[in-house]
Amino acid sequence: MLELRRAYSLSFGLLRSDAAYEKFLHEWSALLRSGKNLQQIKTSKVSAAERVKSNTFTRTTDLLAFHLSALYAVVDKWGKWKFTDPQVHSLLRNTGYLKLLKKYRNTICHVELYNAKGTLDILGQPKILCWTKKLSEALRRAIRIRMPQD
Repeated sequence: MLELRRAYSLSFGLLRSDAAYEKFLHEWSALLRSGKNLQQIKTSKVSAAERVKSNTFTRTTDLLAFHLSALYAVVDKWGKWKFTDPQVHSLLRNTGYLKLLKKYRNTICHVELYNAKGTLDILGQPKILCWTKKLSEALRRAIRIRMPQD
């Protein structure tokens, strides 16, 4: 019974991560349609910080940050609760990406200096984004296996 409750908890955590990711994709598409280049878009972040007012770029990067933070929270509990799955385990062996994801989550979920080590330009890191997508899919598949079957 405890393992099933834990599987449900991981599922809800992954759904939170998915919700932020889906909204990120929506905002990112709007940003790309704006016709501005990436440098122009990034410059708007400083202006938003100075005015303490969100804009499309800050919403986009914040949604991605919450997605990745929620994903790391699932990974963290996955390990603490000793869940196993060969595909998930294989992806988690990439300790470089895992450490980066943990540092990023810590920087995002705690107020750190805006240029703190760990606040990487995640949009400029397509390899880690591909890895997190594979990890999310592997976790989803592994959690579904533990759910009651119809």
